[in-house]
Amino acid sequence: MNVPTSDTWVKRELVTADAMNRRVRDAHLWLYNRPYARVTGRQYGSASTTSGSYPSDTISPGPFTGNAWKTHPFYVPGTGVRKTNEFDSTGGLMTPTGANGAVWKLVAPVDGLYEIIYSGVLETSSKPVNVHLRLGVNVTADTQYGSSGYTVGSEVGGHVSDTRHVGDICVVLPLQAGDAVSAGAVSDKTFWLGNIDLPDRTSLSMQWVGRYA
Repeated sequence: MNVPTSDTWVKRELVTADAMNRRVRDAHLWLYNRPYARVTGRQYGSASTTSGSYPSDTISPGPFTGNAWKTHPFYVPGTGVRKTNEFDSTGGLMTPTGANGAVWKLVAPVDGLYEIIYSGVLETSSKPVNVHLRLGVNVTADTQYGSSGYTVGSEVGGHVSDTRHVGDICVVLPLQAGDAVSAGAVSDKTFWLGNIDLPDRTSLSMQWVGRYA
């Protein structure tokens, strides 16, 4: 996958089908079908480990220890609860399948500026003091969400109730081909990520919006 080149017309240049296709058709096709992916959240953790108390496809049932960052997993496009709201215009290049059959990151297929939007739900066992959601680039360990060298966006979660918290982050970033964007969250109380009863409230999207020098 390559971004179309931008040629410059010259005086008295002969107009050919090849030149028109390259300079006009290919550019429009790229913009019409630019790299763009959206995935919806898969539940990670739960209030209890009792069978039947959490969705069957929950990853790691049971709450997570407070003050320990966790990366949010997402459904492979077309397999979540809201299948029509999940897609990858690159045929899977942006949404690699990882552990537990989930998508843990979105990958830039080409260099460019990318708009990235993360909406997250975090549930806690009791009322917390702190809830944070973050976006990270090329994160390889959950602890890296606590480092400014990896994080590119941060949000203090809003309290829907004492135990339900939501947040939204939107950034535009220059990325190189192969850079990976992921989303993480943490609370000072035991917690879990996502909620099957709010299937479209947790999502991650990334789209190419232009070149950068």
